[in-house]
This record gives sequence, C-alpha cells and structure tokens, in this order.
Amino acid sequence: QVSNINKILDRVRKLLALSENTTSEAEAANAADHAARLMAEYQLTEALVRLDAPVLPAERIVHEYLDPPTNAPRKRVAWRETISAAVADDCQVKEYFKYRQVGVWPNMSRQTNVVGMGRESSVQTWKYTTQYLSNVVNELADAGWDELDDYTRNYASARAWKNAFRVGCASRIAVRLSEARKARTLSREAQVAAAMATLSVTDERATQALVVVDRDREQTEQAWAEHKKGFSRGRAPSIGSTTSSDGYQAGRDAGDRVSLGTSRAGLATPRARLTK
Repeated sequence: QVSNINKILDRVRKLLALSENTTSEAEAANAADHAARLMAEYQLTEALVRLDAPVLPAERIVHEYLDPPTNAPRKRVAWRETISAAVADDCQVKEYFKYRQVGVWPNMSRQTNVVGMGRESSVQTWKYTTQYLSNVVNELADAGWDELDDYTRNYASARAWKNAFRVGCASRIAVRLSEARKARTLSREAQVAAAMATLSVTDERATQALVVVDRDREQTEQAWAEHKKGFSRGRAPSIGSTTSSDGYQAGRDAGDRVSLGTSRAGLATPRARLTK
C-alpha cells in the first residue's frame, strides 16, 4: 500500500504545484479544496481494491508531527495553526498538541508540536497541504508589502503589517475550506451517484465501496476516542492578534476576490483543543 499512498501524494503535489506561483489566496484555497476531493476519490478507489481482495488490510492509522521536533524552543504561530486545523478537517485528520521539554536546565523550555492522527495518506496530505498554504501566505504577505506605496511603508512597520496580512489571509483560508467542505456534503443517494460517475462502477459496487469507507472512518474515530483519553483540554488558539488594520484587511481582501459559495460573516467560535 505504500506505493498507492505515494501515488495519491504525487497527484496532490502536482495539483498544488500548479498554483505555486499564484498571486491569489483564493486560488490557493481552491487548490487545497481540490486536494481534499482527490483524497475522497482515493478512499473510494482503495475500498474497491479491498472489495476484490478482502485480505488486504485498511491503510494504517498513524500519528505524525506537522513539523519535525527539534532541540530548540519553538514558538506557536496562531495563523498557521488556523490553517492546519482547517486542512485537518478537510482531510479527516484529528489534530492535537503534544508538548516536550527542550534545552538543558536551568534554561529549559516547553516546545509545542502539532500532531495529526489518521490514515497515513490523509495525514501526509494534511502535512503537505498545510505547508503549501503556509508558504503561499508568506509569499503573498511579502508581495503585498512590496506593492505598498513609499509613504505607507515609511509610516508602517513591515513586521506588524505582514503579520496582520497573514492573520487575515489565514482566516479567509479557514472560512473558504469550511464552505467548500459543506458544499461537498452529499446525501447517501448523491454519494452513490458521485461514486458511480467517478469510478464508472455499478450502483451496488459504489454502495459497497462507501460502506468500506464508512467502516474505515469509524475505526479511525474509535482509535481517536481511545487515544485522547486522559488528555488535558487546552484552550484553542485564537486566530492571532494584529496591530495593523490595513495589513489585516489586505489579507482578507485577497481571499474575497473569488467566492466559493455561501459567505459567512466570520470565523466560528474556536473549539477546545486537545493537548497531551
């Protein structure tokens, strides 16, 4: 199954690479949405393979760090965590925080790491898509600052403006991915029809494949319920504070140029996050 995982990841990489030079956060969010659609198609394809070969096991459930742990302190980046959480929901990945002590006494500090739990291909796609979107936001922030007139740049802080832009951009990414996910929610009949059209299979085969996908999802949910026992419930990170309203609005405007569907006035109330 490793080769199959690499195959879907290669497709996701190629898809996201098409938008690497994008100048629009909206295009970046669309690419991430398409990546999630690819994952859904992949799950159905894997289910059909296992219907014909019942001895094949389901893809393994893994826990992976979003970024490799280091021996140095690592600051939390609220806007990036907002992106990773939105992508995790899209990829059906469970996200939580894991803390570890780094450094040597008396200069020890706590390092916070974001961890994803789910089927291996989903977790890998979550990591790759989050990294892609984070890079896009950083590039757009730099480009947006460079495009400002000299007068504005002389009386503004580059650091504050860019940070506010990133926060605005990340908030729009989260909203847009949530809207796209809701738009993809189908009735059971529509799911069967979509599976038939996507994979060119009969109604019966499509239904059987969806049952396998549902069973895999239930197993992941059960594994998650067991894993999170004993976790302390931490406070969800805010989208991040800003000191530049102009930068924040510029970031949001980048995502308002193209609509994915029904608009929302703002972000939903942050959910409690789990820590370990």
